[in-house]
Amino acid sequence: MLLQVANLHVNIVIVKGGQARMEAADIAESSVETAADAGAELRTGLRANAAAGENEIKSLFTTYNEKIIDILEQEFSASAETIVSINSQINGAGGAKATLETSIEASGDTGAIVQAYSAFYAAVETLVENLLSADSDAEAEVVADIMILVNMGN
Repeated sequence: MLLQVANLHVNIVIVKGGQARMEAADIAESSVETAADAGAELRTGLRANAAAGENEIKSLFTTYNEKIIDILEQEFSASAETIVSINSQINGAGGAKATLETSIEASGDTGAIVQAYSAFYAAVETLVENLLSADSDAEAEVVADIMILVNMGN
């Protein structure tokens, strides 16, 4: 039960943070609303599956991730394939997310966990900088911020 409560709280932070970042970047209101709907579906799924195991929770977050990636593809259509590639590299075997999860599981030390999240942020930002041909640094920053948020969830 504690895991589900923690996931629900993490979800709220991720969803609200993502929405705020999209709004600050002047992403289309319809996309922000779609992201809000995806977040509401995630919250509903987490609440409805209070006794869910790790795989069910990961599945809920994966569905949320896919919906947000779809939004980024639409908003940055010239870079749609790159957005998918960045997300795949983050989530792939040996990717930034796997490294983050391994680091957190291996340590109960708060400092090590903070370092793991810092390394995750830096890895995602580097991927975006290296792979995304953004129209501006601000656009690349928006993509990096949202990719960090959406991939922290599970």
